[in-house]
Amino acid sequence: MTELYGILYGCYFILLGGALRVTLSQLFSGTAIADKNINSITHAFFIGIVCHVIVFNGLQFFSLSHQQLRWLTVSLFCLCLLRLTWHHWKTPQVGLKQQFNKAQPLPIFLVVCGSLFIYWNSSLLPNIAWDSWAVWEGRAEQWLYHGLSSHIETWPEWINSENTLFNYSAHYPDGLSLVYFLPKLFTADNLIVTEVLILLAYALAVLSMAQKIAQSGAPVYLQLMLIIVMYSTPLINNHLMLQGYADIWVGMYILLIIMTLFENHYKPNLLSKLTLLMYLALLPMLKLEGWVWMILLAAAYFIVVHTKTKARLYMLALFTLTAIVLWLNGGIHLSFSFGEIIINKHNLVVFNLINSPFEFVNITPALLSGFFLQNNWSILWFGLPLLLLHGIRSADCKATQVTQLFFILSILCFLFLFYFTEASRWAIDMTAMNRIVLQLTPCYIILLFRAMTEFINHPQPN
Repeated sequence: MTELYGILYGCYFILLGGALRVTLSQLFSGTAIADKNINSITHAFFIGIVCHVIVFNGLQFFSLSHQQLRWLTVSLFCLCLLRLTWHHWKTPQVGLKQQFNKAQPLPIFLVVCGSLFIYWNSSLLPNIAWDSWAVWEGRAEQWLYHGLSSHIETWPEWINSENTLFNYSAHYPDGLSLVYFLPKLFTADNLIVTEVLILLAYALAVLSMAQKIAQSGAPVYLQLMLIIVMYSTPLINNHLMLQGYADIWVGMYILLIIMTLFENHYKPNLLSKLTLLMYLALLPMLKLEGWVWMILLAAAYFIVVHTKTKARLYMLALFTLTAIVLWLNGGIHLSFSFGEIIINKHNLVVFNLINSPFEFVNITPALLSGFFLQNNWSILWFGLPLLLLHGIRSADCKATQVTQLFFILSILCFLFLFYFTEASRWAIDMTAMNRIVLQLTPCYIILLFRAMTEFINHPQPN
């Protein structure tokens, strides 16, 4: 029965996001979208999570009881259901059965089998990742006992205040905690609910990936291969079984951003652009690294879409010159009300994102082992040369250029982080390094399979 609550929780997000998409589409184009395919359902689900996080962040400013929150949630659910029902009756529809008949049954069957296998395995493991008890899950538990409006602080603030709760990770974003919180209001077996939810989210994301490469001309065997890779990569399915970490959620949203970029490239419309902005906005609400990915995605988009080659060379020269001048001048130290930026030969401080000594540590053996020798990624990263070659062949596609540049910038940031900051210790002991890579892996896989599709369909460049 609890599994049904998980499916119902997923339906809540689909209704919430679907109602918003229908309303925005009608507002901007005068006609509401009528698609009910996998891709539209996936967008509705993940936009629903964005809406939920924003709404419940707003509700934290009001001292509402749990009963009031339940009524508000049920009311929101019913309003979205009514909106979509009205849309169904007033808009010419392509039947749901017709839409799903267009989908390949084998990919859907394989995704269902993969999800059931992971769910069965998760029942044999601890219910949740150990450090999540004190971070995202722990904060949701504190809200359950003390109210959603309770102030949760780190040690220095908590020790000097009588009206706050303590959590050593209080500076972490609230997004995932707010997703965990709602099931706690309705059922005691809430961990099963969130386990079903993450498997549903991942299944929709994987099916959308398969649909995207199918639309690019990928044969069925390549779609099935993509699904097998997505469900058999060890660190990914570990994070699906041991739910609680935010890394897999960040990875799914980066994936959706990349797929939405391609959608907007082939069929530009305002709804796709707004969807892109909503996905970008959620990244820093899930994890602190989300700020980095959001900035890199925005930078890649600006450089590719809004600048020409000559301007890019000027920007690179200016950036290099500025870095040299700052280095020779002893660095930079800027103070703001919300934090500091300190960059010099000894320290690197950027607000709450990073506060670390600045020194070189040789992590090359751990890096090579983590990418190519351990079972976490196996032969997956040997596809990088193919990805780079595909980028050269697709130089006329702006969406491909943006994703390629984002991926290059991400790898450079990754290498800088682990070679020059205290994050090197997490590379040497093989912990956080793989989790950062995990956030980029779904994006890498869809780009790799798009490249494979291109090479299969067009062995010679056009």
